[in-house]
Order: sequence, then C-alpha cells, then structure tokens
Amino acid sequence: MPRWLSPLLRSVTVALFSWGLALCSAAPSLHYFELSHIFSSRAGDYVLQCANPLTRSLSGPPILAYRVFVPTIAWLLGARLYVALALPYVASILLLAVVCFVMSERHGRRMGTIATMLVATSYAVTWPNCMLGYPDSVAHLLAACLLLVRRPWLIGALVAAGMLTDERFILELSLVALWHSSVPSPRDAKWFKAAWRPTILGLILCLLIRRALTIGWIGPGIATPTTYQDIFDALLSLHPFHM
Repeated sequence: MPRWLSPLLRSVTVALFSWGLALCSAAPSLHYFELSHIFSSRAGDYVLQCANPLTRSLSGPPILAYRVFVPTIAWLLGARLYVALALPYVASILLLAVVCFVMSERHGRRMGTIATMLVATSYAVTWPNCMLGYPDSVAHLLAACLLLVRRPWLIGALVAAGMLTDERFILELSLVALWHSSVPSPRDAKWFKAAWRPTILGLILCLLIRRALTIGWIGPGIATPTTYQDIFDALLSLHPFHM
C-alpha cells in the first residue's frame, strides 16, 4: 500500500464517524425530503438551479443566482433532485476528511481526530446537514482544500469556485492565511509567495463572471440584489438581522 494511502483512508474513516456523530446530535427532519416540502422551501430553488444553473425562476432573493458553481457541477453530472440534494452531504464528509488529514499531518492523529469531531459538531456541518438546498459545505470544503494545495493555478481555481459558491467565502480566506502563518516554516512562507497572485486573479475572475451574469452576457441577467445594502445598513445600525 502506498504511504499516502493509509493516512488518507484513516482520514475518510474518521470523517464518516464524525459526520455520523453530527447526525446524532442534529439530524434533518425526514419530512424535509418530501417533494411538497422541497419545492416550497429554499431547496426548491437549489434543485431548479441544478437543472438549469442560469434559471431566474427563483422564489428566493436574486443573490442566489450568483451562486452558480455547485448547480453547474450538478448540471454537468446530470444530477437531479435527490442526487443534487446529496451533494452538500458528500461535501461535508470530504470537508471533514481534509480537516482530519491536514490536522493529523501537522499535529498528529489524536489532534486530527479531535479537530474533525469539533468541526463536525459545529454549524459548518450542522447547517447543511439539517437544511436542504444549502451548499455551504462546498464552500467550506474548497476553503479547507486551500490548507492543502500549493499549485498556483489550483489555488486560483479554488478561490474563484468558492466565491461563486457563496460570496462569504472571502471571509474564510482569512482563516486560510491564519493556518499558513500559525506555524511559520519555509514551506508556509513559500505558500504565501505562490498564493497571493492566483488568489487575486481568482477574485477578479469571480467579479467578471458576476458582472457578466448581472448584465446578461451569461444568462438573462439578474435584478440588482438588495442583500448587500441590507447587510451594510444592519452593520451601521448595530441592529442584528431579524432581531
């Protein structure tokens, strides 16, 4: 067996166990999977996007139309309904496997297992586990992969994909930077040197795609969302959303 295969298999095993633990602590209601509930909730918009990533027949806010990465992957795979809905669950397990692998490599197996269980019982996994049609776990998985990859083109691709999954992905980049700076080493110093240019290029690519989606170069165009202004106004008012 190759040397790299053993820690990989162990990481996947720990990830599956931790994900099972997460389900025991916070599992989705089974009625969420009923067709009537799926198409009367956010999951309905997600399924429609997976069937056609450029659809504008969404009941949710226009901001959802910018989050095209996961629907595009689902569309390319031919995923429909329950297969599409399963993708965030698969991403959660892969996220936990990456967390276990990188933590085990840096801090040992015991800490890798503990960290994986902690992440599994946090909202990073609980939210996409319990709510259908929320591919947040894909964004978390892409961010976790940045802890591992070092090829500049792949870093840029992960950043662009993460931003087109959920624009809040940009906040996770600060955690990636913290990871690479928390244990200074020549290897991590090289990561920053290699990563800053592709990170900027990935962000620029995302902005270009979003602009093309907005004005109709890609798809039929998107109505101006008010979400960003609402967030800004909430921050200025120091009044939490719906509180």
